[in-house]
Amino acid sequence: MRNPWLILIAGVVGTLASLPGQTNGISPFIDFLIESLALSRVHLSLAYLIGTISSAAVMPYAGALYDRYGSRRLSLVSGFALGLSVLAISYVDRIAQSLIALLPLVSRAIVATAVMAAAFFLVRFFGQGILNMASRNMVMKWFDSRRGLATACMAPLIALGFAYAPRVFDAMIGIWGWRGSWRVMALLLLTLFSLFVRLLFSDPSQEERRTARNARSLRLPVPKTMRRALNARAEREPPRPKEDFTLEQARKTLIFWLFNMTNGFSSLVGTGFTFHVVALFAAAGMSRATALAVFFPATTIAVVLQFVAGIVSDYVRLKYFAAVHMAGIFVMMTALMFLGSGTPYAVLVVGMALNTAMMNINTVITWPRFFGITHLGRISGVAFVWMVAGSAIGPYVYSLSEWATGSYFLVALVFALVAAALFVLSFLAENPNRVEPSRSDDLTTMHRRGS
Repeated sequence: MRNPWLILIAGVVGTLASLPGQTNGISPFIDFLIESLALSRVHLSLAYLIGTISSAAVMPYAGALYDRYGSRRLSLVSGFALGLSVLAISYVDRIAQSLIALLPLVSRAIVATAVMAAAFFLVRFFGQGILNMASRNMVMKWFDSRRGLATACMAPLIALGFAYAPRVFDAMIGIWGWRGSWRVMALLLLTLFSLFVRLLFSDPSQEERRTARNARSLRLPVPKTMRRALNARAEREPPRPKEDFTLEQARKTLIFWLFNMTNGFSSLVGTGFTFHVVALFAAAGMSRATALAVFFPATTIAVVLQFVAGIVSDYVRLKYFAAVHMAGIFVMMTALMFLGSGTPYAVLVVGMALNTAMMNINTVITWPRFFGITHLGRISGVAFVWMVAGSAIGPYVYSLSEWATGSYFLVALVFALVAAALFVLSFLAENPNRVEPSRSDDLTTMHRRGS
């Protein structure tokens, strides 16, 4: 039997390999793509919107392929396809020029935008979509009875990798240029990563799955005292509704729409910020290096906050997490309006950290706690559409603000006001048919179990 912890490491590597299709991996190349294609920031943002929404529209078919072919084969194909897609982006301006010559009656901007939208579709679909999904699902299969533990172990590694990626890619651009950097990534995906998948990616057999399911006292790579505490804590039954909701019933509750709005809005704000981070800092007179370095301290703080919030969420109503979530975005946008070195920069980092940490909590715990697991796929599927729509629209909205006013102040102001409104609304959203032990019962249970 394979070591599940080795599978977990493989899942982390697979998720990080999807970075060329993630916003954190694309953002360092934005200004170079704008220059080489002679496109406006609005047009490139529109291409990103089209590519992202298109990739999300076909993801259900990718899920069916995953169920049929498993993690290894799908990851091998998607990693290879991502490598070819990344290689194609290194020639994207030349492809656009060739098509412009063939289509003289079509606007140059339209052709270039269409080519870039197709490129974004490919890297988003094979990277942010399939490879990311297959890598994470593989780990969840192997940790059948300890999925929370596996997620807790993966999250800091992935978060820090995503945070540091813009600086790594920027250093690559400094060495090989933007074309050469795409080609180096393509080479790594087509060779080393393909070999890595062949050797380490695997779905558990039926016998291995039964072993994982029955491993109630899974040995953890931590001291015995901490292991005992974690195993005891994992046995606590989470809050649940009296009866599981259907999608139609969930849609009739305020909290369904509130959390979809807050999570979708968070995706919109965060993706737009990441996409235009270099331009946002440049507008404040700050360097490219400073812009790309902002993710590392923010994510470091977010990892700590997420760990603490995950524990606290067992005893606190999630409407308060939604409130903290919106407070983080309000702080982030207020700092962006007055961005500069010193205090505004520090406040921006704190706001980003709150947004990231609460987003990770609210998108994972919310739906099974409020609506149960019988119809979780349909309910969380609708939530996924909100987040993808937000990530697609965000970059375009930021670019419209810069195009219309010459700065990003307006978009930051509007987003701060929206966050403030959602902050107030969050206190009105109660968990429907909530079945939770009282705080005193929780503490008594913890005391009896020696937690």
